[in-house]
Amino acid sequence: MNDRLPHGTFELGQHGTYHAPIQPEGLPLSEMTGYDPLEMFVYMKVGQDTMLGDYTARYVEGPASGPALDWTSAALPLISFAPPYDEYDRAAAQGTALLGYKDFTSDIFVEGLPRTGMPSYVDEFDPFGMLHTPATFMPGGKLGEWPAVGYDDYATYIEDNLTAGEPNVLLLEEVNFSERVGTTVDNTIDPDRWGNFQTMLQVVKDFPGAVHMTLAEYAMARSYDNAPNDYNPDQKYWTELTAQEFALKATPPVDGKGVPKGAFIATLTDAFTGEPLADMEVEFLLDLDGDGEITAEEVVATATTDADGVAWAELPKAAGKYPVYKARFAGTYLYGASTEEAAMTAPPRVK
Repeated sequence: MNDRLPHGTFELGQHGTYHAPIQPEGLPLSEMTGYDPLEMFVYMKVGQDTMLGDYTARYVEGPASGPALDWTSAALPLISFAPPYDEYDRAAAQGTALLGYKDFTSDIFVEGLPRTGMPSYVDEFDPFGMLHTPATFMPGGKLGEWPAVGYDDYATYIEDNLTAGEPNVLLLEEVNFSERVGTTVDNTIDPDRWGNFQTMLQVVKDFPGAVHMTLAEYAMARSYDNAPNDYNPDQKYWTELTAQEFALKATPPVDGKGVPKGAFIATLTDAFTGEPLADMEVEFLLDLDGDGEITAEEVVATATTDADGVAWAELPKAAGKYPVYKARFAGTYLYGASTEEAAMTAPPRVK
């Protein structure tokens, strides 16, 4: 394997940890359903550490013989993940993303199913920063199931299942071209199936206008932002911060707390569910010198969000008639950072 990692057309990705057939009641087999995000993070990290050759953790056992995987000369990083049995839920996706994966590939027919708790993100980034590239085509189910209904020529069958101008993700497994399943001979190559496999590779290679990429290459190409100052709808925050209002009047204290008139208010929510995020620290910044830019040194207050995701602060006066204010959430191990800036059309009453 170490001899293959430096090859530019070879990518190694993670496929669960143990491929354990856990079956929640009423749901298909899955290794990644029913956990919370941190549980999934810890569980999948066992597999990730094993793949990275990191055997320092007590829960990872090194190879019985031979060297560990050496990624120092790998052509492509470990950033692609495929859930076992193609099954997952929202918490599993969130926990997996915490491990740094950028590509998430399952089955296109699983995307958006109610049991995942997520809408379809086919060829889109989910709220956790992973690009979903589900398998769009599994040739003949298994290559050994050829001939396919309505086709006499295998090359035509492949061509008709490729779509120009869109990502085509082909799923193949070793058993697609071996006699391992349903025979008494293990791990041997069936000549007819192998011939079909070679035909498929040639059709894909010759497909008009095709650009051939591994999942990691595609995810990196899609995630690189060459215009960071322009809004990009494909790059979503895990959180959404709204900071565009000032208290027009004081609110009565609740449990000893109230919002004074003129206070700058920010609201922090989960960008996916819209639910408020409580007990999170929000920084308030102000263009103190009036140069039109807000720097990290111009943090003038911090506040913690309440049960409604609301934080507020009384801010000092700033230079200029219409000062610029900003609220910033630095993020946590679980939630991404977000920032909202507001240039006031009328100066608020501030202390």
